[in-house]
Amino acid sequence: MDKILLIDDEETYCQKFSAVMKRQAGFQIDWICSLSDVEKTLSAHSYSLILLDLMFNGRPEGFEALQSMRKLADCPPIIVVTNSSEIPQAVKAIKLGALDFLEKNTDLERIELTIRNALDSSRITKENRELRRSIRSKYQIVGEHPAVLALIETVRKIADSDEVALITGETGTGKELVARAIHAESERVSQPFVPVNCAAIPDTLIESELFGHEKGAFTGADRKREGAFLSAGRGIIFLDEIGDMPEIAQAKILRVLEEKRIRRIGSFEEFPYQARVVVATRKDLTTIVKEGGFREDLYYRLNVLHIHVPALREHREDIRVLFEHYLALSFADAGAKVPSVDNRVLPMLMAYDWPGNIRELRNLTQKIALLHEGGPITPEDIRLHLPEIEPEATAGQSLRTARNSAERELIENALFQCDGNVKAAAARLNQSVWNVYKKMKKYGLSPAKK
Repeated sequence: MDKILLIDDEETYCQKFSAVMKRQAGFQIDWICSLSDVEKTLSAHSYSLILLDLMFNGRPEGFEALQSMRKLADCPPIIVVTNSSEIPQAVKAIKLGALDFLEKNTDLERIELTIRNALDSSRITKENRELRRSIRSKYQIVGEHPAVLALIETVRKIADSDEVALITGETGTGKELVARAIHAESERVSQPFVPVNCAAIPDTLIESELFGHEKGAFTGADRKREGAFLSAGRGIIFLDEIGDMPEIAQAKILRVLEEKRIRRIGSFEEFPYQARVVVATRKDLTTIVKEGGFREDLYYRLNVLHIHVPALREHREDIRVLFEHYLALSFADAGAKVPSVDNRVLPMLMAYDWPGNIRELRNLTQKIALLHEGGPITPEDIRLHLPEIEPEATAGQSLRTARNSAERELIENALFQCDGNVKAAAARLNQSVWNVYKKMKKYGLSPAKK
């Protein structure tokens, strides 16, 4: 049952008001007559609504209490209760965060309606808060490296923007996780999150998938389809791998972003959409634009808020916390207790380059959780599911890691100096082309042009 707290220095009024409201509307109202008791009362009890008088001992001391309560993390809605002569002060209180105000001489039906509306608002706010906490924990970005902390802060800052967000990063770095984190941090959290993988949809179907179609619009269209843009409502539509979108769809996406309206296939009517658009790609769009594979005007329209997700090898310090995090999630999914981890395992994980990034690490923990037969997790468990990983670290492991880092830098520089020509880079390095390609795959490199 919703509980209400009345804060007023007139004890007789508190007694009469709480009794009448309980008898007429069934409201459960606690009351206190001193502002000094507010903090203690709120820490001891949970309330869905606060009714606050502004005047105490003939002075507007309620303003300070209002401001203090509004700073609380889970502050319920506050309605100020006034006499008719204090309405200008009540208006001031609303500017400071009060939900509404009531005059003490208002008829009881109006008071009941105002309180019920406030309780409904409180209930919705609480449900959204709990939903946001639940989704936030599910799609948590984990890491302690400065680049990851900056990423988390950027997500927080742009979550409630309506602008398009462009997320870039290698395969497996967690671009969809970032998009879902934006959703979880935003006011759109109670609305749908609709992901669309642009690389997985045939060219002939992508327009229908995004914008919908009318019944009979083409062969096989036996019913009307809304499409992702309208299905997302006021939530988020996530266009993954937009660098693989066919050129004809690129032109239509650009028009939709500019006009904020969509048209189903087979319809002459246009519909406004309210969803926020978040896109992601593993590709370097600037390079594709230069090569003519992606529209330049669409690229600039998408690149409003750019978020780059670093590769796991760029924040190796987070491998431990990520391994522990995903290990806990994977064993929880398997309904088992997380075992201890042999102290030889972490150096192995730290020395590996993780070409599949965080996805590869997550897959490893899922395999371990599904097939683990008890006892601590050992290097043998890691190699069973990840044969490419080197044996457990020794005193020479740091040297191997340093050598790999230097080798990667040499190949990267050679590719850059040769304007992305792998054959020329191989000659410059006095290596076979095959060996350079093998090393590029190992280090997650692509031909870099000046």
